[in-house]
Parts: sequence; C-alpha cells; structure tokens
Amino acid sequence: MNSSFNVTRIEDLVDIGATAVLAPYSRTMHKLVDALRASIEAEADGAKEAEVRRKADAAEELVRRKADLAKELVRRKADPAKELVREFVGKWQDNPAVAGDPSHDEMRGVLSELGRFYQSAGPRSRLSAEVKGRVLQRLAAVEAALPEQEKSLLGF
Repeated sequence: MNSSFNVTRIEDLVDIGATAVLAPYSRTMHKLVDALRASIEAEADGAKEAEVRRKADAAEELVRRKADLAKELVRRKADPAKELVREFVGKWQDNPAVAGDPSHDEMRGVLSELGRFYQSAGPRSRLSAEVKGRVLQRLAAVEAALPEQEKSLLGF
C-alpha cells in the first residue's frame, strides 16, 4: 500500500490524521516555548532583584544569601527548558515529519540565537535586551504556528 502525500505544515498532519507524530511534537513545542519564556522572565526578575539589593544597605550576609538564592532560583527555572531543548534536539530537530514547518524552523532559529549568544558571552551571562526581544518574538511565532494546545478535562 503506497500512501504518499506532501505535508508542508503541522495543520496538514491534523487534516490527514497523522496524530501519532503531531501530538508528541506539539506537546513538546508548547512546553518548550513556555519553559524558555519562563527562563527568560526569571532572568529578568533576577535583574530587578539585584537593583533592589544594591539599594538596600542592610546586612551584607543577608544580601549575599539572597543573591545566592536568586541565582539558584533562576537556574532551577531554566532546568525544564534545558530538558525540553534536549528532547527537541534528540527527537525533532532532524525529523523529516516536522522539518519545514514554521514552528520547527522558528524553534531552530531560537536555539541557534541562544547558542550564539551564550557561546560568545558565556554560559552564565544575562541575555541582552536585543537578544531577549528577538528570542521572545520568535517564541511567539513558534506558538502562533502550532495548533491550539489541547486542555485536559481538568482545564489545564
């Protein structure tokens, strides 16, 4: 049985009933977008906390402990994104079933942009405002290209 067809977008997969590929890919992509956004926002929140800490002339030990805690919280917030990036690279980056889809191409662009930034600035560097803006814009494009995320019976 030869059933050849041309799939150019994720929505086409839904139309032809290929949910075996679509569902896991879509779930991973939605989670990855959410995790990357949360990681970027946590970094920004950490920057705001640093400004507040500088203005406070309270006990240095307390400030140092808060700084360490803030850094740890930012790192923990990034952990889900790291796991999902690994999943994307391992399962989807070179998968022909999703190659060429706008969500796939944009996510590859997001990861390339982040990779270039951290390679040149260092792994613990804060994203520049320019890079952050471009990454968030691309994440919005990924999200817009994906089918609507299905809600569970519990509403999430």
